[in-house]
Amino acid sequence: RPQPSFLILGAQKSGTTSLYEYLNQHPWVIRPKRRETHCLDWRWDETLKSTEERRKHCLLFYYAASMKPYPSLQTGDSTPSYLLDYYRVIPRLKEVFEHEPRMIILTRDPIRRAVS
Repeated sequence: RPQPSFLILGAQKSGTTSLYEYLNQHPWVIRPKRRETHCLDWRWDETLKSTEERRKHCLLFYYAASMKPYPSLQTGDSTPSYLLDYYRVIPRLKEVFEHEPRMIILTRDPIRRAVS
């Protein structure tokens, strides 16, 4: 699929980068153009009026055109801050992606995180 199959969300120092790197070692997983796309939060373009325009804008962060002929390939995103901005991200996600990606949420004990 040319759109993300998975989204990795989570707290700081909870292992989101490590999980992202592990998943991207699979030969059928294609990295997006950048690790944290932020296409659903602060890179969201409010000037775009239609769902199709917004979808095209979000897919610019992925190698969507290259992936179209290969339906077995998957891509994903690791933007941990989506977890904090869920009230905006979830409606946008449902609008622009036809198939809702699986969300992988990583958390960590805040006391242990502060100490580390």
